[in-house]
Amino acid sequence: MAALQPRYADDPRVMLIEAAVTDTGGTASFTRRTISRFSGRNAPSGLTEIFPGLKDVAVLEVPTLDARTLLDRIRLPETDGLLLLDMAGDEEMFIAALAEASALECFAEICLTLPTVQLFENAADGPTLEAHLAEHEFQPLAWDRNDPDLPLVRFGKNRTTRLERHIKECQTERDNALAEIEQAKAQLSECQTSLSRLQPLTAERDALSEQVNRLNQELEGARTQIATVTAERDTATARLLERELARLADQLDIIDDLEVRLS
Repeated sequence: MAALQPRYADDPRVMLIEAAVTDTGGTASFTRRTISRFSGRNAPSGLTEIFPGLKDVAVLEVPTLDARTLLDRIRLPETDGLLLLDMAGDEEMFIAALAEASALECFAEICLTLPTVQLFENAADGPTLEAHLAEHEFQPLAWDRNDPDLPLVRFGKNRTTRLERHIKECQTERDNALAEIEQAKAQLSECQTSLSRLQPLTAERDALSEQVNRLNQELEGARTQIATVTAERDTATARLLERELARLADQLDIIDDLEVRLS
């Protein structure tokens, strides 16, 4: 860090953060080694086979940042960024953190070492790192094999794969839409079939409705006729009674006259 400060302290493009990046925050043991690029918190494994003279120089307790907190503190490029990874065995962890934060979309290229063996304990080897990057559509663009044990590889975003995936997604959406259209057509056909079956019933219902209306009219006419006949009958009966009363009254008058004469 002390060596970087004079060079980049006044560069607005550079943010220097003195911390070890881990999967959890807090503190960690950081081991300085005779080859500084291999200093870190992970114990070497295959690294000692490549560099038999590699030695530990000192062990320090250093502050750590979890990868997500680090990503929140720095300003990532919107797109087409370049990511250089040299994390002494923590590359896989950091790539996973970038993917989880959807931050891999910010980079068009990623450069890192793909070791032929596992360099550190619990670290990924080259094929594993390459497979993880392939899962996120990064493919090797160039290899620097000046060190055959530690080739430096430049990965680029496979835009063809992304386009193919987008085309496939569009095709899937189209197929789903066509399936929905076919389903709608089938439902429409069923409705039309049901309608054609209902049309004769509808005509029969209309005919019955007309018949009911006609019968109701006839019933109403019959009721009116009955009421008229009843009224006429009542009138005729009243007249008949009046005539009968008048006849009886005449007979009573005759009887009265006879009684008077006989007396």
